[in-house]
Parts: sequence; C-alpha cells; structure tokens
Amino acid sequence: MFFSYDQEANLAQRAKHGDDEAFDKLWKLHETAIRGFIRNWLWTDRDHNPGLVDELQYDTWISLKEKINTYDPDTHKSNFRAFAIFWAKIMLKRYFRREGRYRQFEMLAKEFTEPWEDDDSGESSLEDSDLSPLDIVTMFELFENTLKTTLTEGGYPHQIIVFLFRWLGWKPREIAKELSEALLRPLEERLERDYRSESGTPENYVRDRFQPLRENMSRRVHEAITDRVSLDLLKEILEKLVGDTILQNYYSEVPEDSIYNWIYRVKLRVLKEMIDLTPDPE
Repeated sequence: MFFSYDQEANLAQRAKHGDDEAFDKLWKLHETAIRGFIRNWLWTDRDHNPGLVDELQYDTWISLKEKINTYDPDTHKSNFRAFAIFWAKIMLKRYFRREGRYRQFEMLAKEFTEPWEDDDSGESSLEDSDLSPLDIVTMFELFENTLKTTLTEGGYPHQIIVFLFRWLGWKPREIAKELSEALLRPLEERLERDYRSESGTPENYVRDRFQPLRENMSRRVHEAITDRVSLDLLKEILEKLVGDTILQNYYSEVPEDSIYNWIYRVKLRVLKEMIDLTPDPE
C-alpha cells in the first residue's frame, strides 16, 4: 500500500474529523514500521513476554486514535509515521518506567530532550542522530500541552530562555560566552524569530505560544520568581523588570554550570508533562 504525501495528508484530515476508515488506512500503511520499532526496543523482553509487542502496539493505536486531532502535516512537516513513532516512544517509556528499567527509560527520554548532547570528542553528535533541533520542536508540538508547560508552569524566564536556545542547538558554553551580557527582552524576541524561522510555523502561532514568556519581560523580578532561596540570591535586581536584566545577573556559580542546571530543571518539568511521571495507581 502506498500513498503520496497529499493523499496521506487528506487521510489525516479525514481521520481528524472522525473518519475511522481513513484512520485505519493510515495505521495499516505504517503498522509494520511501528511494530518493528517497538520490537527493536523490546529485544530482551519479548522472549519472556511474547504478547508484549502486541500490547504496546495496541496502546499506541489507542493513543493515536485519541490524539489524532493534534496531528497537522502542514504545521509539523512530518508524515504520519513520525507521529505514530512518537506515540510508540511514549508507550515504551511508560512501560520501562513501570518495570523499573531506568536505563532504557533514560535512553528513550534522551531522544526527546538531549539530541544535542556532545560525544566524548567534544563535537556535537547531532549529525549522527535521527533528530534535529527542529525535529524536537516538532515532536513537542505534537503533544498538546508540552510547549505551554515549557513556557509557563513553574518556569523562571531566564531558565526558559536558556533551555529554548539549547533546544535550538546552542551549546552551554556558547550561551555563556555570547549571551550572558544580553538583555533578556531582546533574547526573548530573538527566540521568537529563530523559532519561527526554524519551524516554518505561522507568526501568529509563534506569538501565541510565546506570549507568557513575552509578558514576563514586563514583570518585576520578584513577581516572576517566587521561591525564597532565589529571591535572596537576586536581591540586587528584585525591582528590575525581567526584560531589563541579563543572564549574568542570575548566575550563582560558574556560568556554564548554572546553564546546565537551568536546562536540567526545565527539562525535568517538560519530561514529566510529556510522559506522565506520576506513579501508576495501585
């Protein structure tokens, strides 16, 4: 079975409007690839539990049915297979977490949150990955609330800005060297432009997603940052507007170490939202 990009996009649009026949055609088109992906990750498990691949494949099918309305081939610039593999990864991560298989869990999580990590040579390993920074942005968009979580819930503006620059491929040492003295307001504006350019998404879409971060630029530091420890460390700038501060104001250790710490904090929150790290019910 083969469909052109336009035919597949048409099937996706029909499926989003409740056409079960169109969804079934999409599933059958990519079912072999999805099953193969799941089997490869379960190569040590499937001998002990022959039905496990079927179980996770079914869970993926259910999730796709529930989330088909979030798939937009024009916005995401990807085919349905990429969307399906994304949800297969979610199912696998939940399985590995449930079974206490934290090494496998971390390996899968890395594909979502750390495609840019350097290898032992100190060079970027991005070229060896199947994912680019744009792919990561696209995958997060597929999950309805993840980008919103990144930009709003519990995040501090300076940490979010650093995390998003890292998301777009900047290394911590580059951020420390080139962005430490820049005001946060121009950095936020640059992020919007770079995100729009990299993702190819409409300007209104980008502005809507970035609105919470943009609004934070006009708040006082003590309004945007609420925990007591941070407020004590930042007492010299508490009355400044966030947009008039610089990253250097927020460093509590070696700049690169602070940047790694901020990225880690935002990443944990995003990952928790994306794969539901809350304990399974008894």
